[in-house]
Amino acid sequence: MLLLALVCAALPANASAVSVEVTGPEETVYDFDTMACFWDNAPDGTARAFRDAGGRIQVWIRGHDTRMVGPDLNNLTHDCTQVMLDTLSPNPWDYDYADWIAAPWTEDGETVYALVHAEYHGWRLPGWCPGEPFQKCRYNSVTFAKSTNRGDSFQNIPGADSLVAAMPYRYVPGDGRYGYFSPSSIVEKDGWFYSLLLVSTTYRDQRAGSCLMRTRNVADPKSWRAWDGDGFNVRFIDPYRESPEPVHRHVCEPVSYDRIRDMNRSLTYNSFLDKFVVTGVSNKYDPDLGRKVYGLFYSTSDDLIEWTDREVLLETETLGTYQCGDANPRAYPGILDPDATDRNFSTTDQNAYLYFTDLVANNCVIGAERDMIRVPIRFLP
Repeated sequence: MLLLALVCAALPANASAVSVEVTGPEETVYDFDTMACFWDNAPDGTARAFRDAGGRIQVWIRGHDTRMVGPDLNNLTHDCTQVMLDTLSPNPWDYDYADWIAAPWTEDGETVYALVHAEYHGWRLPGWCPGEPFQKCRYNSVTFAKSTNRGDSFQNIPGADSLVAAMPYRYVPGDGRYGYFSPSSIVEKDGWFYSLLLVSTTYRDQRAGSCLMRTRNVADPKSWRAWDGDGFNVRFIDPYRESPEPVHRHVCEPVSYDRIRDMNRSLTYNSFLDKFVVTGVSNKYDPDLGRKVYGLFYSTSDDLIEWTDREVLLETETLGTYQCGDANPRAYPGILDPDATDRNFSTTDQNAYLYFTDLVANNCVIGAERDMIRVPIRFLP
């Protein structure tokens, strides 16, 4: 007991008592050159999976919302059918311009609910910032979609009724890239369903980081409430139809920002560790190496609010570090376990796979070509 106490005392505050090792070679899951159905049909997001009522495993290729389908995660083929089409509404208050299915969830494999990453592209629309750079005219929110045919097609509720989460601010041309982005996979705990939203930049009263929200009813897009530092008291509003005052009631408090920054790409519960695991692209100073390490990181938590210091899963080039001549940058890390017994692959055990996107550089330009890669990993307490 004395030795155990000394070891625990030697760990710095918020240090992870978990390590992860890569146990095998990289494997290409989706090859853009041979599998893309459209010029930008690429894995533009973190791998998500569920098992439908017919026993099919579906893994999402988020560029144009197509899927890979098969009997298990190890045997998938690409289906070119687009299960949800972009509406391209020119009105920012419709929250329905370009959409990506980000977090599907199903209880029975027949009806599938989904949190949707919704982007408004003002630079493409007359009067809404035309001709300006992409990053100056992008407004993000999270919306809701539903499938009643095992994920073969999804429907948005028309207009603002589909809104799950938006900042309490309207779109302002030229204000930059702001809003709530890329909801994580959904996990269940004590009858509540949780997801992490990415807040990539601070905008007015909303600080950057990872916003934790929860609901008891995934089928109700208006039921999600976010963490405010004391409880899940933040109600998201539609700033075009509701008063934002007082603003502090409608912006979230990021969880464990100093330790995980804006990591939110994959959220799972690991039964071997008895902890939740989050992944993301990040960096951290390594005193042993005497430099910052960049790449794909993870963190663990008992309660989804307090997280351990992020640790590197895979040191790689990222979009922020890539220079001409470097290896391809990598993004969108997610963990999936072929042995998961739940329909939504929200659980893992000691052995799993780290999935990520390889952003292919052609003549030093990062374009639409992207491959999905996976590598086997093992958790070690």
